[in-house]
Amino acid sequence: MLSAPDLAQSTIDDIAISSESVALINTKALTTSPKDPSPLQALRTQERQQSDEVISLESEHKSIARHHREYIRQLRQIQEDLIKIKADFETKAAEYQTIVEANNQLVLQMNQISQTRSEKVALLEETRRSIESLTTIVICAYENGTIEPLEKTSGFELDESGSDARYTDLLSRAECEDLRLKDIRILSRMLSIVHNTTRRVEPVFENTSLEPFFQTLQAI
Repeated sequence: MLSAPDLAQSTIDDIAISSESVALINTKALTTSPKDPSPLQALRTQERQQSDEVISLESEHKSIARHHREYIRQLRQIQEDLIKIKADFETKAAEYQTIVEANNQLVLQMNQISQTRSEKVALLEETRRSIESLTTIVICAYENGTIEPLEKTSGFELDESGSDARYTDLLSRAECEDLRLKDIRILSRMLSIVHNTTRRVEPVFENTSLEPFFQTLQAI
């Protein structure tokens, strides 16, 4: 049996040992905890990381979704614009086709009118030629030497070419021996005018005595 002093000492030693054991355990726990976490701590750390990643992905998803909705809105607007453009195009295309068809009709009408006009012009020219062939142009020869149509006739010109040669020829003819030189000149000019035209003409002399000479010389 231990005495009181021995028992007290034993108790003190036991308490010291227990304190050292607790301190050793705490020191071990503090030194080994960061290097060797428990499964629960590891899972909590992993959970926090995963939660942060999910939150980050959700934020990124929301941002992309906003852009996506904006693009969808723009696409719908463009689609509406295209539908309107298509409708406008179809309207213009219909108007274009209508105008083309109407213009084609005008072209046909112009061609028909041009053809009819050409036929009418040909008939008109033929009628005018017929009128000319049946119209007698009265040509007056005056004593002063002037020779001109009684009435102005469109397209008719007095052509006296060759009158000088006729004048020379008439001077040597017996039929003209009793005529004055100016009368012979008038006759040569009138004979040339009648010879050079295809129109029907009727010479009229102010000096009526020249008419029989003209008829005789024209027959030669």
